Amino acid sequence: KWFNVVAMPDKDFMGGIRKNVYGTLAIAILATILVVWIGLWILNWVTGDIKLLSEAVNKVDSGSIEHPIDIRRKDEIGDLANSFRAMQYRLQTDHLTGLPNRYAFEQYLSALLESKDDNPPRPFAVLFVDINDFKLINDRYGHDTGDKALIEIALRLRTHIRQNDLVARYAGDEFVVILNDVKTRADLQEIKVNIEKALWEPLQTLNQTTPHGGGAVGEAHFPEDADNSKDLVIIADQRMYARKEAMKSGKR
Repeated sequence: KWFNVVAMPDKDFMGGIRKNVYGTLAIAILATILVVWIGLWILNWVTGDIKLLSEAVNKVDSGSIEHPIDIRRKDEIGDLANSFRAMQYRLQTDHLTGLPNRYAFEQYLSALLESKDDNPPRPFAVLFVDINDFKLINDRYGHDTGDKALIEIALRLRTHIRQNDLVARYAGDEFVVILNDVKTRADLQEIKVNIEKALWEPLQTLNQTTPHGGGAVGEAHFPEDADNSKDLVIIADQRMYARKEAMKSGKR
């Protein structure tokens, strides 16, 4: 038997194999890095929007009445964000007037008093507004016209406050206003008089050119009158009724 033996340097024999192995390892490492990077990017993209949703829930719970989230996605998280926005709107909005409702007002008022940004909280005022003899409007013109009158009154109130103030429908023909950064109760008088003047203007809904019964406004100032939300509302409500009685006595 004959055997052929060929001798060659190790580097010539293993060189090609090592080159292929190293090339394969380099490609595998690059692919792993790419996969990890894409995974982290997707994770950050998903968890970032989930964090926004979580923060929005906390803001609503703490009294914010803004629309705090802007998530535009066409997946389950996007559907969840859309549902949250719709839920937040229904939870905090009066369906007739489009104003914040009583719940939104109470949350906003609590947030003002518990604000961590301002310690102590800045002075502000609460106004309680009641439309005089509104039942007569419903009885004379019907509830549909009464609803339209409430919408007109709501718009009138909104246009007679500053952008950073809040007007909300409290119940029925009652409205509440929060005026931010009002230093003293004396500073309220001009605002209160202007609102009452606006309420005395004829309602276009009723096709009238003469004033209707107008409305009565009561005020409460933080911290002069009270330092908690319950008492502020009670005091403003009591002063509103006192003002209403004064109007009945002919004192406009």
